[in-house]
Amino acid sequence: MSNLLYDEHPLIVNPTLAHLIGLNESIVLQQVHYWIEIESKSKDIEVVEKHYHNGRWYIYNTFEQWHEQFPFWGMRTLKIIFKSLENRGLLIPDRFNKFGYDRTKWYTIDYEMLQSLETQHSAKTALSKVQKQHYQKCKNCTTNTIDYPKNTTKEYVKCKMVQNSKSVCTSDYSYEIVIKQIKKICRSLDIEEETPLNTILYYLKQYERYLGKHHPKMQNKHYQRVIEFIDSNVYCFEEYEVFIDKHFEDTNYGKQIDYNMLHFFTDGIIENRYHETLH
Repeated sequence: MSNLLYDEHPLIVNPTLAHLIGLNESIVLQQVHYWIEIESKSKDIEVVEKHYHNGRWYIYNTFEQWHEQFPFWGMRTLKIIFKSLENRGLLIPDRFNKFGYDRTKWYTIDYEMLQSLETQHSAKTALSKVQKQHYQKCKNCTTNTIDYPKNTTKEYVKCKMVQNSKSVCTSDYSYEIVIKQIKKICRSLDIEEETPLNTILYYLKQYERYLGKHHPKMQNKHYQRVIEFIDSNVYCFEEYEVFIDKHFEDTNYGKQIDYNMLHFFTDGIIENRYHETLH
């Protein structure tokens, strides 16, 4: 039998954790958790007094001692991994050494932060399933689409009211101007323009489709507020598509609902649409 097959304590890799924080970081975090679990189960009062501080269990090693547990990494790589976990808030460092000259770091895990990552991952997975159902449902649907002008501001968009199959008149609403506004704001904020641009244009299209009229024109400061909101959230364009469709398709909100874009792109509304897509 090979000596490489688990006669010694193995290092464990959780594939989901590795996907979320990186392979190296997941190996180290799992090992820290392993030692915390050992200390937390101890009945020895001296161990408790030594390792339990401020409501958390801590473990400590010098980097030389950590290196003995991870001999396949160089010392510099090992320090970078620990620093990465500290910067992400997953490892909480402290010092409880008896002597001031002793710079050995003590570590505990921020399990609340880890739970938050897990919750976000589960939510994204669930939302992805909803998206697949959404696109499968609409795969063969015939929809009214809007061709956004690309080469000239003199081209205008004709829209039709889908509800009740009633048409509305042509307007001189130029999407080229809106596109230029969004791109300019994204550049000034150093924000990638793809998700905000696609999301805002999709909202404008659905507004026209369901309400039979163009969205009220907005100033740059209003577009900037929407762009910053989109950029600050974890959702991608495909997820916003689902939320926007849900927002306009559901008739239970009542006639007095505010369909203005500024109202939609707020934490409360997005959170409501998110939970509605999961149920």
